[in-house]
Amino acid sequence: MKKMFLMLSFFILGCSSKDASHLPSVFELPGAIISSTIENTVYSHKRNKVKHYIVDHYDVLKREIKKGEGSHIEVLLAKADIDKEKYSKIKKELQTDYNTMFRNTILSSEAVMNAFGSLYLPKEKTKTMNGFTYTQASHIVKRHLKHHFEAFRLSLKHKKSDGLQGLAGKLHIKEKERFYKLLYDRYDDLIIEPVVVAVMVRS
Repeated sequence: MKKMFLMLSFFILGCSSKDASHLPSVFELPGAIISSTIENTVYSHKRNKVKHYIVDHYDVLKREIKKGEGSHIEVLLAKADIDKEKYSKIKKELQTDYNTMFRNTILSSEAVMNAFGSLYLPKEKTKTMNGFTYTQASHIVKRHLKHHFEAFRLSLKHKKSDGLQGLAGKLHIKEKERFYKLLYDRYDDLIIEPVVVAVMVRS
């Protein structure tokens, strides 16, 4: 412990300058570390509560947030430790952010293109991926998700290819199972996290 404290001391002393004035003093450092650790732990605990509730009540939250009201939204905001007097304002904000939270085609299109690109690296001469330019493939993906996002979401959630087959066909993908697997693994990032983030930035 003493050795670690000395190393931290030398680090702080070595950084001591006008530019490093934002750093705590060496005597305040252990307290600063403890304080930061506690804050991070509290935040992580709150975030986990919010995330678990979203996972368990995704469909009903989706309906309520679209309407801008509902008892499940209030429970969600309570789990995020948001003051009750802010509920009305935040419900309206979440309603406005509905598409970003529940139909994030931009995020999902990027994920599909990443999966596609990992299977078909651009050819050096033609700069094409499986016969498509990046722009052509991206346009196909965005147009498909615009019309079939819910099928895409359910395929990722249940790890079934039903809602991905049409997209794989349009992109002429032969290694379909590998393509599906790459997207199944992104369910949390693409479907759950946008909702979690939208709530947590307001907590």
